[in-house]
Parts: sequence; structure tokens; C-alpha cells
Amino acid sequence: MAIVLVVDDDREMAELLRLILRRYGYDTRLVFAGQDAVQAVQNERPDIILLDIMMRDLDGFAVYQRIREIADIPVIFLTAYDSPENKEKAREIGADGFLGKLFLRGDVLARRIQATLRARQGDPSGLSPPRRELLH
Repeated sequence: MAIVLVVDDDREMAELLRLILRRYGYDTRLVFAGQDAVQAVQNERPDIILLDIMMRDLDGFAVYQRIREIADIPVIFLTAYDSPENKEKAREIGADGFLGKLFLRGDVLARRIQATLRARQGDPSGLSPPRRELLH
């Protein structure tokens, strides 16, 4: 099961993302500050990171640069500020993806994570699809 590190200073959003990702079979770790994300990468090496851009201690772009200094882990930016400038900056620095939070659907997020992990492995068939739990 892939480990997803969710980095967002909005605790409610982070918990919502954890619930969504759990439904699609992902193991999720939450951190609520940029510096904590760097520490989590050093200690745990998640398979992929969902990273908010606007945070209190460090912005997501600064966190991305620090993470890149210690590990080559796929990063998808998630933001409420879905601006062309942020998208362009994410592309320029080499992020693996960029998604707006406002209308984000769980299935879209799960497919994006799966596709990013597969692309990074270099083998489209190398990762089985996450299992889907039914909630009653």
C-alpha cells in the first residue's frame, strides 16, 4: 500500500484528504507545517507527497525545494489558489502535478496519485490499483 504524506496547515482539509485517500486504499500520514514535512521525509520516506502551497511557516514551493535536497519523491501540489502563476511555477520547478482543491473529487485525486506513482516507476503496469473500500 502506497504511503501518501499530506502537508496542509488546514487540519480539516488534511483530515478530509485522509478520509478520501483511505477510501481508495492509501495509507496516509498528515503533517501541518512545512518544516514538519521535511522532517517526515527524512524519517519515513513516503511514496508520494500532496503539498499545499499556502502555509504559515514555509510556502509549498520552499518546502518542495528542501524536500528535493534530500529525496526524489513525487510531489503533487494541492491548492485553494489555482492561479496560472502557481501552475507555471510548479511546472518550472519540476513538480509531478498540480490540482486545485475547490472542486477536487476523490476519484480524480486517487487516479492522479496512481498515475504519478506509475510514471515514476517507469512501468505503467508496475503498481496495482489501490483497493476500494465500500462505506456503508
